[in-house]
Amino acid sequence: MKTQMKVGVILINKKKQILLIKEKYKKDEEYKWNIIKGTYDKFSETLLECAIREVHEEIGVHVKKLTLDRAYHYGEKENPKIIFIFVGLVNEKKIVFNFDNNENDESIIEAKWFTKKEFKLIKKKNLMASYIYEFFDVVKNLDNLNNEVEFFKICF
Repeated sequence: MKTQMKVGVILINKKKQILLIKEKYKKDEEYKWNIIKGTYDKFSETLLECAIREVHEEIGVHVKKLTLDRAYHYGEKENPKIIFIFVGLVNEKKIVFNFDNNENDESIIEAKWFTKKEFKLIKKKNLMASYIYEFFDVVKNLDNLNNEVEFFKICF
């Protein structure tokens, strides 16, 4: 039994909103809200490089600075997983998301900033995983987060 390693990225803006993406949930072909995340399977890269790559693959944006915040162990006994959560503070007033750049057919149709109040209105059945509710405590610790995400201009 091999433990699968994943990375997740929480982007927070100055209004203390968290970015979620809406992507296809493979089991039932519905679209659900999720954080940016992916599998760490290219062992030639670091976890940080994997997180940066996932942001680009999923929303078409290049980021430069992220901070490792925490790690979770989850999944069934037969299929254990560890996810490393990276956090970045976005200082841009407006970000243009590009879903046409989905190199791996990510099936992402939307990215949206959520306040804590808006986020609580999302039903669990519309979230990819219920553990996403735990991530808003990162926003409470926003004063301790001083790494701003640096965005690069993307040319298509």
